[in-house]
Amino acid sequence: MKSLLLWMNRVALCCCISLVMINNVNASPWLEPDDVYLRSDLQVLSDAGIIHSPINTYPLKWARISDDLQNVDVNQLLSSLRQSYAHVLYTLNRAQMDKIRQRFKAGYADKLRDDTSFATPLSQKWQAQSSYELTEQNYAYRLAVNYQNAPDKRGNTSSEFSLDNSFFAYSFGDASVSLGSIQRWWGPTWVYNLAWGHTRSTITGVDLAYDAYDWPLIGDWHVETFIGKTETLNDNQQQWSSRFEFSPTSWLDVGLNYQKWFSDDGFNGSFTGATSSDDQQQDHRNADK
Repeated sequence: MKSLLLWMNRVALCCCISLVMINNVNASPWLEPDDVYLRSDLQVLSDAGIIHSPINTYPLKWARISDDLQNVDVNQLLSSLRQSYAHVLYTLNRAQMDKIRQRFKAGYADKLRDDTSFATPLSQKWQAQSSYELTEQNYAYRLAVNYQNAPDKRGNTSSEFSLDNSFFAYSFGDASVSLGSIQRWWGPTWVYNLAWGHTRSTITGVDLAYDAYDWPLIGDWHVETFIGKTETLNDNQQQWSSRFEFSPTSWLDVGLNYQKWFSDDGFNGSFTGATSSDDQQQDHRNADK
């Protein structure tokens, strides 16, 4: 009885916090950084050697892991891995079947959260989101219209409309290009993202990516470069970020990041940038595994 009451309280709490008109599944060309349980199961399968591609760059294209999932012999799968496998495979099948998705979501929080963890909960005071999404074989797009009370780069709150989480993406073979403002997460961490932890909102820009498989020594690898406009307290509001990630074995996933910030007026062929409110020029490099 105690466990039943606890379960009912959790359900009631979820209903009070948000109203969602369809299930929040990753039914899009990629896995977005919005589901901690899905990422956890994906990590379990990667550690077991079932998934061979690097999995620490989000959004993560379904094409990079779909072949590994489809080739699994369930009868030979360890019982400890079957639940994780079923969860990830179910989400993949939903992504392949649901070409058109329409969604409405509303949320309210008692106070603002300064939370930069993976799949962070509502960080606005209140928010209403609506979106329409279409996924075809080679391209996909999402139009998302949001009305929210959110902080700006100086911490002041105001009510505003935004197109956050809107995108257009086109894939040609192992390469892809996307335009829009979607949430990103680079690296294996769960609480703080060193590459994208400096901003409260998504960053609008252009992204180019390429995937390769079964290379000698480095195995499967992924390279990605992004340029867009971010939020800073100085004039360096243009951001250039690049990442190279490879997975030579199931127990090793290596990622290398490089970032620059620069201003429109100051860009003359060499990058200058800063990560603080002063004019100190700085770039940013880091590695993870």
